[in-house]
Amino acid sequence: MDLPQRLRHFVADPDDVPLEEALLTIAQCRPGDSADIETFRAKLDELARTVPQANAAAVCASLFGAAAFRGDAADYQDPRNSLLDVVLERRLGIPITLSVVVIAVARRVGVAIEAIGAPGHFLVHDPSTLEYRDPFNGGQVVEPEALRRAMTQLTPGGEQILAPAGPVAIVNRVLNNLQHSYALRDARQLEWVLDLRLALPEALYGDPRVLATLCERRGRFGDAATILGPLGERLDDDGLRNRATALLARLN
Repeated sequence: MDLPQRLRHFVADPDDVPLEEALLTIAQCRPGDSADIETFRAKLDELARTVPQANAAAVCASLFGAAAFRGDAADYQDPRNSLLDVVLERRLGIPITLSVVVIAVARRVGVAIEAIGAPGHFLVHDPSTLEYRDPFNGGQVVEPEALRRAMTQLTPGGEQILAPAGPVAIVNRVLNNLQHSYALRDARQLEWVLDLRLALPEALYGDPRVLATLCERRGRFGDAATILGPLGERLDDDGLRNRATALLARLN
């Protein structure tokens, strides 16, 4: 099974594949990568062995204490922060990847922790204690009421946004982050991310117009047309249909 197929398998049945394996599969897709998934799963196993107690507080204390994981406040948009194998090597990441590390280590010590995909900032939630923790800021506890107020100010229905994020949503958000980071830093690196996105179901394209524009800028006119044509039909939008036709004409 090739790497995109492995990721498609995860999307089809996320309960059958650990979340960290899906993100490590994404990392393996980048050109020149030689990372072995089992090597990095072993690193997570090793981190779990240092946790003295089976609770979220102990997991966070171990990871953000002795293990020295931390948020990359100096270069947040660095694409390495979205690649789980690199995060495990550097012990530096952004909220979503650090949250995945917390969840993966907690799972190994028998603690079920949820991911919370709050707008612009990932958190984790311990259902047993009802505590929200912020992995980007050392796993510190965030007061629920303050968090709900902040989310409500950011967007209507903010309390609902504190609902747990499923594994497929996490995979999609990591791909969004990589797409954005490479678009800013090195558009040549977009190729493998675009390959991966287009291999997954259309529902995981994110904003299809943005994805089509990136494909067009990279000279992938057929891919851009394949995105915009069906979108134009669904929306009954002649502009999108015409743009798809024009893109196909550029292949001749």
